[in-house]
Amino acid sequence: MILLNAAESRELDRLSIETYGIPSYALMTRAGETVAGAVRRHWPNALTQGVLVVAGKGNNGGDGFVAARALAGEKISVTVLLFASIAELKGDAARACRDYLAASGRVVERADEGSLRDQHPGVIIDAIFGTGLNAPVRGVIRSVIERINSMGAPIVAVDIASGINADSGAVMDAAMKASLTVTFGFAKYGHVSYPGAEYCGELEVTEIGFSSEAAATVNPAGRLVEVGEARALMRPRASNTHKGTYGHILLIAGSRGKGGAAILVARGALRSGAGLVTAAIPECVATIVANGQAELMTEPITDQDGHFAGRAAITQLEQLIEGKDAIVVGPGIGNTTETQELIAWLIREGA
Repeated sequence: MILLNAAESRELDRLSIETYGIPSYALMTRAGETVAGAVRRHWPNALTQGVLVVAGKGNNGGDGFVAARALAGEKISVTVLLFASIAELKGDAARACRDYLAASGRVVERADEGSLRDQHPGVIIDAIFGTGLNAPVRGVIRSVIERINSMGAPIVAVDIASGINADSGAVMDAAMKASLTVTFGFAKYGHVSYPGAEYCGELEVTEIGFSSEAAATVNPAGRLVEVGEARALMRPRASNTHKGTYGHILLIAGSRGKGGAAILVARGALRSGAGLVTAAIPECVATIVANGQAELMTEPITDQDGHFAGRAAITQLEQLIEGKDAIVVGPGIGNTTETQELIAWLIREGA
């Protein structure tokens, strides 16, 4: 699964509109209608109780207004709580609001927690913040989010749950606890990074018409490897091969009391398919690690107070590194001056 950060998401939007001529309101319309369609599919029986849309003044709120208009057009009772005045809306968000009002839509301006008092919707659409949020959620919006989370109705987040940082998955003091998130074009890091992933609910990545050329220009590097993708990478081993065919990993791990860290990472390396695995561990845990995994080769390294012994350890490791296909360093080694020296040496050597 391809992942975007907030800046890449903005750039995909900008290039699609400014360079490749895709109308911005067409993108917003498709986004909002996609959200409305998801609501209908997932909670058809709850729609008799109506839908509540909570909207901010930005384009995320505009998507919410489009969703509201689409649902109202099917004779579903919809109310929009706008956490701004209609006069504050600009651009496509203002246009989406006008179109909704022209379809006899109901809007409560400058909404607050009190605006929720008599609301008992079957579904709530969260269109307050989008992927650009980078400040703590405070004041009225925080109170509203906490109140909505306690209402018991399923919450559908537009693009990302309000209050989640799209880049890190951090909760910005308060966040919507979505049952479903409908995002556009590509998933975002915040959808799959904890704690944000817990607030995402089910994730639907939908196509709304971004330019493929714009996506190629942005060329996002982020990936989430899912189970199906991992399975596709696995190939049967040929009968005329041996363990030396499948690579040799060097693990630099462990310290006194942390031999288990070296054992666990060794097991991971072996189970992932490495043919040969050598663990370079401090002498004080060498026996423990060697007894912990039969297939593992071990190389005891000079230690000092239970940790790798700086320069003496480096001298031994210089020889061990030769001929290895990959190096894993860190699990359980601690943060002593000597281990810092070892890490700095590995970086300098480009190991």
